[in-house]
Amino acid sequence: MRRRLLLPLMLVLLLAPGAPARAGDIDCTRPAGTAERTICNTPALRRADADLAALYRRVQTATPYPIALADAQQGWLRTRNAARGIDAIQAAYQDRMRELALLAAQLDAVRAAIAPENLDTICLPLREDGNPDGESCSVIGFGDLGGGLVYQLQDWLGDPAQAGSTTGGGSAVLRRAGGRLVPVAWVSGPDAQYGTPQIVRTDTGETLLVLPGTADGDLQRNAGRLLQLHGADWGADWHEVDDLAWLNELRYRLPRGLEIRRGIFPDYAALQAETPLWRITDADTDTPTGGSATIELALRRNQLVIRDLTVEPADPARPVQIR
Repeated sequence: MRRRLLLPLMLVLLLAPGAPARAGDIDCTRPAGTAERTICNTPALRRADADLAALYRRVQTATPYPIALADAQQGWLRTRNAARGIDAIQAAYQDRMRELALLAAQLDAVRAAIAPENLDTICLPLREDGNPDGESCSVIGFGDLGGGLVYQLQDWLGDPAQAGSTTGGGSAVLRRAGGRLVPVAWVSGPDAQYGTPQIVRTDTGETLLVLPGTADGDLQRNAGRLLQLHGADWGADWHEVDDLAWLNELRYRLPRGLEIRRGIFPDYAALQAETPLWRITDADTDTPTGGSATIELALRRNQLVIRDLTVEPADPARPVQIR
């Protein structure tokens, strides 16, 4: 209830007049594009930009996934820069403020330590939307990962009285600290299901924390998270791995006329992935006719990258050319 009252007040403050010439990441001595010129010439929008930047920095400090946060912010910047007129730009700031305010509140709630005896009964507040529909949550798994780490798996239930009413789920890894459990990493999503987290040692010597997950039903999108250990402290030295950039590169490098229609779930120990391929003319997603791809991966600067790509055509008599 308190969150609903604070958010409109926050937005009113955002649009109050008066702000320094430099607001957030915009240099008003050299604005880039129509939207930035409009912001720099409108005191209320300059203030909105400065306050949004401050909230973004707060979330950036608290989240275990700064790379994903930065990607989302870049997407929003493209939306803002495409807006025309004060009202449209103001609406873009209000929308992003709502998103970041909800995320900040969720981070504050998740970061609160819990008692070990509650791990199997009380769901951590993993939902980014704050659960506006009042759906119930059930702990469906918990256990020890070693190294002072434990985990919790949860399902969100739309109607507990109806079988198959799961609307999403979550997964969290926590560390033991002074008789309490403090979250280290977590992931959640609508229409998603999560498996037991794993500590994986790669063939090349890296230590990874894998939070496996799938979403979108039959399409089986990879909804998991991946972190890498930098240092010796299993409770504090985990850093997000960008596990999406290689997928974008893969789609670009595939031979023309071929595509991927389902999620790819790498073998992180071997740093290898395999996927069937579909021709763009395939009408049936359940029957790919484009052959298959094997991808050799590597970890570089907290990013999964493609080290090698092999495409096996469905018809060996018709070899394909990788871009």
